[in-house]
Amino acid sequence: MHCLKCDYPLWNLAPGSCPECGTPFKPTDREFPVGRARFCCPDCDQAYYGDGPEGHLQPSEFECVSCNRHLTEDDCIIRPLEGNDEIVSSVAPWFQPSVGLFSRFFRTCGWSMVRPIELGNGTPLTSSTASAIGFMAFLQFLGLAVGAFPLLAIVVMGPLVTGAQAGGMTVPMLVGAGGIVLFSIVMILLNACVAHLVLAWTGKLPHGLGRTVTLCCLGTGPAILVAIPCFGPYCGSYVSGIWMIVSTILVLIHGQRVSGWRASVAVLAFPTILVALGVAALLFVNFRSAVPAGGGVVMPRPGSAMTAMTAEPTALISDHTQEIAEALRIVVRDSDSESPEVFLTAVDRLVPGLLQVDATDMIQIDGNGFRGWQNADMFLLVAPGAGAILVIPTAEDAASHRFQIVEVSGMIESSSKIEEGELRRDLVRRLDGLGARGRDLTSLQVRNWVESVGGDPVSSP
Repeated sequence: MHCLKCDYPLWNLAPGSCPECGTPFKPTDREFPVGRARFCCPDCDQAYYGDGPEGHLQPSEFECVSCNRHLTEDDCIIRPLEGNDEIVSSVAPWFQPSVGLFSRFFRTCGWSMVRPIELGNGTPLTSSTASAIGFMAFLQFLGLAVGAFPLLAIVVMGPLVTGAQAGGMTVPMLVGAGGIVLFSIVMILLNACVAHLVLAWTGKLPHGLGRTVTLCCLGTGPAILVAIPCFGPYCGSYVSGIWMIVSTILVLIHGQRVSGWRASVAVLAFPTILVALGVAALLFVNFRSAVPAGGGVVMPRPGSAMTAMTAEPTALISDHTQEIAEALRIVVRDSDSESPEVFLTAVDRLVPGLLQVDATDMIQIDGNGFRGWQNADMFLLVAPGAGAILVIPTAEDAASHRFQIVEVSGMIESSSKIEEGELRRDLVRRLDGLGARGRDLTSLQVRNWVESVGGDPVSSP
């Protein structure tokens, strides 16, 4: 039993004022383990044991059996059980120097998981914030070293066992794993700082930033679940995240003496801000994708096919190559596609109105490992499961055709412009790179398409 203001031990003292700071105290304001505290008569020291709710005397008012003094619970001196000092050791395990380091660590994790109220009450006001940060940092490191290390070892050692080269993966993976641990530590400390600001804004706060950081670090004990080898990083991270939030709230309620709603708002403020920023970023990206660079909406324009695909639409396509690439990936995955409709639908969904192309007049061409469609507006080549190529005519030079090419191969995408004379050679090279037989794309097919740009499409041989 300690003073709520200065943490002075109040065992074996008559109820009244704290000798250190003068704060009034009495037994009925505290909670005790049932049957673990002695309520002693101040005259004859006759002991009575609290077996009522929250360890209090039942009844709370009676006649002393030894000296017949009329007693109330608040008259009694509180002493620990004789020969058992466990009740005195209500200090959080991490701050008990007489206990071994590993015992302190795992006991603190246990308190954080199942006894967060006692952890908050038992954290001394004079406790070291740096020590609490050390507890939290070691806990995050343990999740990597024990939980994720077996997986990292399998990934790194697998190629060596099979006779292949690791390819320099070890150092990047270790650096990445260390970065994840450092990121977790920084985020927990930022969350503690934001929580303290919220607590300060919402009412009185008896203790400073250091104590809030200490309590938030001790509340991360459930993260020990992540240290379960192999399964922890995948299965334990979700459970431990929610558990950590609940534990930190309870630790703050009793460690900072604040209400439940204040502690809840404080702990959830930072995650809520991060989620809001993430949603805002997604909305911003989608908005930028849906609106052309000029700020207007792409509308179909009258005129020939060449007019519909001249400088302005090509400029817009250059501004949306990522969306075009994503639509190409969709058609690559759709290996059963018999028309370019999948691609055109995906483009229209990502950037409405970007490609005003009529899929009904498309001419289909086939080759070994690829399939293609062409009309006067575009030339689409797809190697199912490997990649795709989109060719769009431009009108930058009236004397010579130039073409915008967008290619995807897996997660790699590229965009470039090429002259008419190099178009077929470039497409053959790209098809070969996708694993198809590029020479199946004949010069006549490419020449007929080039000639169809700005006029009526011609048949493919």
